Amino acid sequence: MVMVGLRTLVINRVGSEDGEISLKKAEETLKLPISWQIPHAPKQFQNARIRGVPLADAAAGTRPHQAVLEIARSLRPDTEAEKPKKGLFAAFF
Repeated sequence: MVMVGLRTLVINRVGSEDGEISLKKAEETLKLPISWQIPHAPKQFQNARIRGVPLADAAAGTRPHQAVLEIARSLRPDTEAEKPKKGLFAAFF
């Protein structure tokens, strides 16, 4: 699990041809390391916007969707390890 501080840097539209600043320059200017990158995917995001649905419904499994999932997973607490197992055979597993 990635520990997230109060200051994180998320770069959107990575790989866009009209990028005005390099990733390295962004880190230097803001004095923050890039925590996550969301790839430039105008078709997938526009499709979700037009349909009025989450990116997961419009473009599940795509690179931008996977990037957003990675961010979400790193922000939620790791609750799986804390859940006690239930059931008749839980003691064996």
